[in-house]
Amino acid sequence: MKKLILFFTIWLVILGVKAQVFDDPAFTNPARKALEHVYNLEFKEANTILNRLKITYKDHPAPFFLSAVSGWWQAYLSEQTAPNYEEIEELLDQSIEINDEYEDQEDFELEYTYFKFMGYALKAKAHAAQGEWWKGVNAARKVISPLKAGFKFTERRPEFFFSSGIYHYYAATYADEYLIVKPFMVFFPNGDAKLGLEEMEKAAAVDNFAQVESMFYLGYIYLDEINQPKKGLAVTRRLAERFPKNTWFQADYAHALLINGQHSEAQTILQKLIATYQQQPGANTQNITSQTSTYTTHLMLKVYHYLGKSMLFGEQAHQEAKGYLEKSFAMAKLAEVEEDNLLAEGMYYIGRCYDGLGMREKAIEAYKEALDMDQNVYIKDEAKACIKTPCK
Repeated sequence: MKKLILFFTIWLVILGVKAQVFDDPAFTNPARKALEHVYNLEFKEANTILNRLKITYKDHPAPFFLSAVSGWWQAYLSEQTAPNYEEIEELLDQSIEINDEYEDQEDFELEYTYFKFMGYALKAKAHAAQGEWWKGVNAARKVISPLKAGFKFTERRPEFFFSSGIYHYYAATYADEYLIVKPFMVFFPNGDAKLGLEEMEKAAAVDNFAQVESMFYLGYIYLDEINQPKKGLAVTRRLAERFPKNTWFQADYAHALLINGQHSEAQTILQKLIATYQQQPGANTQNITSQTSTYTTHLMLKVYHYLGKSMLFGEQAHQEAKGYLEKSFAMAKLAEVEEDNLLAEGMYYIGRCYDGLGMREKAIEAYKEALDMDQNVYIKDEAKACIKTPCK
């Protein structure tokens, strides 16, 4: 009997496993372990597991999609065109091609729906990150069918609460913010921001393949979009504590601490990130991307910005704050970032620093420069007011 089981196992490896994987511990246990490595930025360990799964489950879309997720996080850290985008797209194409073979298999409908949605959604994000807008739109168009089909699976798999939730939320809020797209929303399912948040919260509450992504998006929405700082702090803390090596999660947690007025705790995290970055070979002299380091120059743009903001508003240390904010601009130059809301905000804060130092002319120059920058919507009114009356 043992020999028969062993033979059967070897035969499955040779042929590739075609069964569903969501309820298969032989897949889900190592896959979850691989994702834990991905989110903790331990890509070598993650890819070792995923490469084995791609052999054992060579006829299933899941391991190829998860390998693309691993590559995406390496690219996301640098937020710029990176060498591994081509590899990400190849993995997604493999996943989608394999998944298409299951289209007419009724017992595979749930997983077929999930991996079709996630595959094209990640393709759209990858194209957008590279500025390939039409390719991104084409990939996003192919998300709609599995999105609609997935609505009926939310009670069976929490992963569908993420896909349904993120759509419902942004279909409502994005169209309101960008009115130019609103006429086209007639072709899409109706959005509902409240329902979308509730669904993402359900996905974030239990262990599943989309839990971390749900928490990540919720943190951003709570802090930057709907002004619920306590909830934002709670979810970013969970991510930072669960994945201590994820420098992006650490920076987001520090950001949440600042918004909640906990400057000392935030500064401790930010100073630690800076100290580690300064030890990187080539720090301050080249654009360190995620290909060589988890401390990318784009990440450090945020870190220096947040620390400067904390020194300005938490301690009124105008000279020290100005130095950190200027360092943030230096990181932006190294990272080849020309448009970012943090740049406009940073220049506005530099104006506040000059006002605090009694250098009124310099302050006005900084406010005007902030107004001339793209993506200044968050500080436009404040900068105009500070031109009229000094802001300290």
